[in-house]
Amino acid sequence: MVADTRACGAEDLEGFYGQGSAATGGQLFAGVVMLNRSETPCKLEGTADVDFLDSQGQPVGITAFRSQPCGVAAPCPFAARLILEAQSGRFVAHQVLPGTARFEMSWYTHDGAGFCQKPRPLATALRIVLPGDAGKIDVVGGTSFDDIQIQPCGTDVTVGWFVPSDYTGTWPPRPVHYTNIRLLPDPNSPVPIDSPSTVAGQPLLYRVIITPFRAISRLDSNPFSVSCPTYTVGLSKGRLTDPGSQAIARETHQLRCDQSITQDTPKPFDTVLSLEIPSSVEPGRYMLAWFLDPTFDAQAGAEVGVEILANEP
Repeated sequence: MVADTRACGAEDLEGFYGQGSAATGGQLFAGVVMLNRSETPCKLEGTADVDFLDSQGQPVGITAFRSQPCGVAAPCPFAARLILEAQSGRFVAHQVLPGTARFEMSWYTHDGAGFCQKPRPLATALRIVLPGDAGKIDVVGGTSFDDIQIQPCGTDVTVGWFVPSDYTGTWPPRPVHYTNIRLLPDPNSPVPIDSPSTVAGQPLLYRVIITPFRAISRLDSNPFSVSCPTYTVGLSKGRLTDPGSQAIARETHQLRCDQSITQDTPKPFDTVLSLEIPSSVEPGRYMLAWFLDPTFDAQAGAEVGVEILANEP
């Protein structure tokens, strides 16, 4: 019975790395398969922590965001502990072997529009920290297995929970979403306007409102509780996500969020920001795109039409 099965310790397990597939928006996946090399079954549950290291075993500055099984979903297919059967045979890369466990990792290679203005640390080694202080395991990669090459745009990698290796459902969970982001004109503008506008060579002032809801897919109740996320804003003739579209003006900054957004039950975040517009920009209609760091939410963004006016003679 599960209740009578001992917990797996680091001395029981061996971990193997496998590069996964790519998704839209610059997202990559990889996984680690856990094999029980002892002579008796053992059990795993929850979410491991991961140390991202270089070839010398030193941390490279990547942070693991650990996912919570199922969030508030019910029934939860991962409520039961996983039983790892004893395995003595040779393991082959990408093998789906019943009686073993795995977890996935995901990260973004760019900011959602094909750019990355953040640090890009490279991890070539992994160390798994088992739940419950059950020890650490160095993951096997390279040789007959995929080389470990994890290089996110930024410093965040999402880590999924342990599931059976033959599980075919969807995971890790989608990150917390800030689905309601609005871009509006500067409320302090002396002239009422329907959309943000400015003169070439002058800053474009605009208002952004972010309405988040409580995070349910991470172990921390609110990802802003650690630090405020970065955002990217850009001005272009067409949509920044369209193929071949280039930003005429583009900036990345960290939000100065306060208690209204960092508390466990966050309130709407409402502020006025600016984007410097080069004096060489021709008067006309443009598109202003604004989006959060995709490690918080790849779909958290908004667009609005803006008017660049001619300088008065």
